[in-house]
Order: sequence, then C-alpha cells, then structure tokens
Amino acid sequence: HVIDVADALAYAHGERVIHRDLKPANVLVGSYGETVVIDWGLARNLATGEEAASLPSAPRFDGDGGETVAGTVMGTPSYMPPEQARGEAVDERADVYAIGAMLYHVLAGLRPYAEASGAAEVLGRVIEGPPKALSELAPEIPAELVAIVDRAMAPLPSDRYPTAQGLAEDLRRFQLHLVDAGTGPV
Repeated sequence: HVIDVADALAYAHGERVIHRDLKPANVLVGSYGETVVIDWGLARNLATGEEAASLPSAPRFDGDGGETVAGTVMGTPSYMPPEQARGEAVDERADVYAIGAMLYHVLAGLRPYAEASGAAEVLGRVIEGPPKALSELAPEIPAELVAIVDRAMAPLPSDRYPTAQGLAEDLRRFQLHLVDAGTGPV
C-alpha cells in the first residue's frame, strides 16, 4: 500500500500538486485492496501557488504529534520534513519525506518521534534531527529497505528522492529483490 501511496503522489507531483499532510490517517485501504489518499485540504499547486484552503495565521498545536497542525506551520509534525517544521516553502520532496515517515511507522510499529510528548516537542525534534534509527528499533529489517527509508527521510531535501516516483521505483525493486545488499537500491 505504501507503493500505491507513492504512485498516487507521483501522479499529483506530475501535475505539480503537493499534499503537505500525508500520514496514515489520510490513507484508506478498501475492502478490495484499493489504496486511496484523502484529505487534500493542505495541498498546494506549485504551478500556480494556490492553496487548497485558507488557513489560520497563528499556529495551533493539537494532540501528540500525530494530528494536523495548522497555521504558519501546516501539517502533522511526526510526518513532516524539517523544512516544513521550520515554516519554509516545500516542494515534492516534502511528500517524499512523509511517505518515508509512513513507511518508518509501518516498519517500526510506531511513528517517528513517538517518544516526544505533544506537537510542539515533536516539531522541535524534527528540526533538531532525524528520529531514532530504524535499524535500532527493528534490526531485522533488511538494510536495503532501511536505506530506502533513510533516503526518503533525509534531513536535507537535496538528499531525498526528487519525487515520489523514484521512491516508488526503489520500493518496487526491493519488493522484487532487485537490490544490491552491499550498496542499497540499484
């Protein structure tokens, strides 16, 4: 299903639209195995600069980092990249980070920065650096898959997959065992 999410975002990115609030709660899996990405309320059309909805100007922090935060910092802290947490402009690579964070959650069994309490603390940790290493939380995960997650969640946007399509392609290669155990995805 993570590959399906990456495919859906690859399509959106091809149309120059970014979601900006990807998280497990915004992915539905139907009774026939279909995967649907929902809640495009924070989406942005990069071609026109238009927002999907107008948002309040003051930040609002709700919950424990697993809920949407709206205002100058928009999105869900546990799944947002550092540049979004700092309130900077984002592009397709922010969605790539979020897909990586969702895969991290699936593999580790808990969301990134789960040890933090509250959205404000999660935002601070996102800005400070990466979450606990996936290889420490779940050492049984193949190194190739950890490398894919690490690249998707790289702190610097320039170190991430440029779009969700590249991420989806590497996940398919992994799924088909077309990876080099020593160097990661080929």
